[in-house]
Amino acid sequence: MRDKKTVWLGLAVVALVAAVIAFVALRSKTAESEAVVTEQPIAKALTPTDPKKPSGRKMPSARVSPPQRPAGRRTERVRAGQGAPTPGAAAPTPQAEEMTEERIKVIEAWENFIDTLSEKTSAPTAEEAIAFKREFAKLDKRDQMDGIQTALHLLPEEQFPILYPILFDKTIDPDILDEIFSDGLNHDEDIKVPMMKEIYKDKEHPIYVEAARILDATGELDEEGGDAEEE
Repeated sequence: MRDKKTVWLGLAVVALVAAVIAFVALRSKTAESEAVVTEQPIAKALTPTDPKKPSGRKMPSARVSPPQRPAGRRTERVRAGQGAPTPGAAAPTPQAEEMTEERIKVIEAWENFIDTLSEKTSAPTAEEAIAFKREFAKLDKRDQMDGIQTALHLLPEEQFPILYPILFDKTIDPDILDEIFSDGLNHDEDIKVPMMKEIYKDKEHPIYVEAARILDATGELDEEGGDAEEE
């Protein structure tokens, strides 16, 4: 009896050990399977997608930056007249450049002439007034307004009558005549009144109407002037 118990006890121990070994082996396989499943998504996330194989999920398109200009080829902004030719514009001719230099020389001569006159304190002579108009005529038409404004700004009170040969010439640009006339109105009575009366004598003068209006408003129209108006 004792031998049988010993045999059954040994079989029970062997069965228990086999069961434990089988349980441990099964747990090991289950753990390995879970580790493989867990590693696959991580590996996929870390593995770059082959650009030749389309991905199943659509990714948002990345913003494309504008192409960068290569170094050393940057386009500079060119100011007008700095050598960048205007499309369709004719190339400057040597004659045009010479004319520009000539204008500059005439302007400089005019300014020097005005500087000389500005130092005088006596009234100009008739010859000086004629010479003034002759120098003025040398200026380019585009420079004459600036030339007159320079003279009006620098000439002293006593030298204003030197402008009369220009002011009384009705063929001169009306804007220039108006510039001289308007400045003359700021001078003393012994200058502006004779100036307006001289203009009043010529009804075709561009400033005639304005001169007549001021003379009439100030009562400067004498009997001789009234008779001239009736004629």
